[in-house]
Amino acid sequence: MGAYSPAPVVTPEIHDRIMQEVIYPTVNGMAAEGNVYTGFLYAGLMIMPNGQPKVIEFNCRFGDPETQPIMLRLESDLVELCLKACEGKLDEVQSQWNPKASLGIVLAAEGYPGDYRKGDEIVGLPQSAVENEKVSWRV
Repeated sequence: MGAYSPAPVVTPEIHDRIMQEVIYPTVNGMAAEGNVYTGFLYAGLMIMPNGQPKVIEFNCRFGDPETQPIMLRLESDLVELCLKACEGKLDEVQSQWNPKASLGIVLAAEGYPGDYRKGDEIVGLPQSAVENEKVSWRV
C-alpha cells in the first residue's frame, strides 16, 4: 500500500473536471440541503482512461495513507489554514506547496487488515543518500 503526490495523472484539465463534476456539485448539493460543510472532505477517486473522475468514497477526514505524502509537500501552516476554514475565511489565505514529489509506503504484516501477527521487526531498509530527502516513520 502507499500513495504519492502529486499524482501525474491529474493534469490541469483533469483537475478542472474533478472540481466541476465532483467537488463543486457535492459541496453545493450539501449547502442546498442546508448542510454547509466546514472541515476535511476526502474524495477517493479513480480517473478513467477518458479522464472522467469516478467517486469511490467520501470521508470527513484525511485519507490514509494518502495524507502523509501530501502533508510532506505542504509548506503553509496547516493550523492557520484550519483556523481560517473554521472562521469561514479560507479564501483569505493561499496554501503553498513544494513542487517536489513525495511518496509514502505502508509496510504491513501478512494478513493485514485481518488477523495478522504483531510486533515483528522491520529490517533491511537502506539509508538514503539523497540530499534534502525527508523520511517519516510511523509505527
